[in-house]
Amino acid sequence: MMVPIKQVADGFNRYVQNNIVAKVSGLPAWGIGALSVLVADKATNLISQFADQPMVKALGIVDGQNVDIDALYKAVYPQAQKQDASIDFKLLGLNVGTLKLTAADVDALYKEIKGA
Repeated sequence: MMVPIKQVADGFNRYVQNNIVAKVSGLPAWGIGALSVLVADKATNLISQFADQPMVKALGIVDGQNVDIDALYKAVYPQAQKQDASIDFKLLGLNVGTLKLTAADVDALYKEIKGA
């Protein structure tokens, strides 16, 4: 299913606000929340730059102003089922903590984007 970049950005932002920001407090919550909003606001430009990469063009996952979320989900979800992903999150040079993503997170993000 090809969906507009804005729908992807809005779903991503909702996911971050509801599933990540909601689990932290104080300055880290402010920083992560603000960063998510800024990324969502610049999503068209960011994804357009990504879409210009030869591999992305060859895969056909970005078509002008749309993203094939089904193709991405079908590729990422099985990998997430095999192994969690951990990301050390830093904000302004400060270690905020480690973010652990699971298959449930991939599923939740996909649903947020579809429902956007």
